[in-house]
Amino acid sequence: MADNKYLKRKFTTREIILLIVLFIVLFIGLYFALVYYPLRQANQDLDEQLAKADNDLVVAQTLKANYDRQKAAIEQFKENNTATMPKYNNNDQQLVLQVYYNGVLNGTTDLDFIWGNVNPDSADNGVLLRTVTFVFTVTEANVNDPATQSVYDRTIEILHTMMSNPQIRCSMSNLNLSTENGSNLEVATSITVNTTIIFYELA
Repeated sequence: MADNKYLKRKFTTREIILLIVLFIVLFIGLYFALVYYPLRQANQDLDEQLAKADNDLVVAQTLKANYDRQKAAIEQFKENNTATMPKYNNNDQQLVLQVYYNGVLNGTTDLDFIWGNVNPDSADNGVLLRTVTFVFTVTEANVNDPATQSVYDRTIEILHTMMSNPQIRCSMSNLNLSTENGSNLEVATSITVNTTIIFYELA
C-alpha cells in the first residue's frame, strides 16, 4: 500500500496559526453558547423573581398594617362601646374626592378610580360596603426630599396615609405595585399603584 503523503506532511507555521485562531474562535463560541448566555438568562430570571418577591413583601406589609389598624379600631370600639364611624354617604363621592383627590393623592399622575356598587347584602347590620379601585402613579416629582426619600418610600407613605385617615372608615382588599421596566421597587423612579379599597358607610 502506498504511503499517504498528506498524512505525513508537516503543518506550516501559517497553518498552525490558523488552526490556533480557529480553536480560539470555537472556544469563545462554545463559552458564550454554553456558559455566558445561560448565566445571563439565569440572572435575569433571578432579578425578576426578586422584584416580584419584593412586590409581594410590600403588599403583605401594607395589608398587615391595615389589618392591625382595623384590629385596633375594633378593640377600641369594644372598650368604649361607642360607634366611631362618622355619618356620611360615600355615594355622593364628595368626602372621598376631598380626602383623596385634594389630599394625599394630590400631585400623583394618571389618577383614576372605578366607583363600585354598594353590596346590598351588607345593609343588614346597618353598614353598607362599597368597593372603589384606585389607580395612580408615584414619580420622583412626588418625593418630599430626594436626599432621604425614594419613590418607593413615598409610595408606602401614601398608602399608609390613605388607610389611616380618621374621616373615612375603609379597608384595603387588594394591592398591586408595578414599575415601567419591571425593576426593583426600591430603586424604581416610577411606581404605579392599583388598589381596591372597601369603604364603610352607614345604611
